[in-house]
Amino acid sequence: MSNEILHEIRCPNCQSPINLQGHGATVACEACNSQFILQGHLCPNCQTYHRRETAFCGRCGTGLSRVCGRCHTSNWAGDEYCQNCGQAMDILDLVALRHKEAVREQQDQRRRDVARLKQQEEESSRKRMAELMEMERLRIEELKRHLAKERTRQRQMLTLTFGLVGMFLILILIYAILNATS
Repeated sequence: MSNEILHEIRCPNCQSPINLQGHGATVACEACNSQFILQGHLCPNCQTYHRRETAFCGRCGTGLSRVCGRCHTSNWAGDEYCQNCGQAMDILDLVALRHKEAVREQQDQRRRDVARLKQQEEESSRKRMAELMEMERLRIEELKRHLAKERTRQRQMLTLTFGLVGMFLILILIYAILNATS
């Protein structure tokens, strides 16, 4: 609320403007003929009068209460001193409180972002590990096939070698027999 003296409020019944000049504690609305005593709170933003204590303005949504930093009592936003303990309701305290809440919200958002990123990283790591395990399984299968082919080739070579050695021995035997008979 600015430093200007309040000259006009809105009627709580019909929302018509009421000029406060010439009125005391009792105010009458010329539009709806209702009368009321100024006991409630005025919105510091739109000057709407509120009969009952409320946390937010019913017209513009502006907050109408502040919490004392010392005793945590709820006070009207326009109070300069706490109604409970008398502590000065410095606007800087309100700004500091809002900043603290904003920082807390930022920290909470960062924690949520970190948790989300960590989950994404873990999922990506699991996928990569599964891919690597599949690649290793395929490599081992290929290696087994290669070893089986190599064993088959070695058996064939061994069979061929034994066959040639056997033939060579038979030829030597035949030659020895022929030489012995001659």
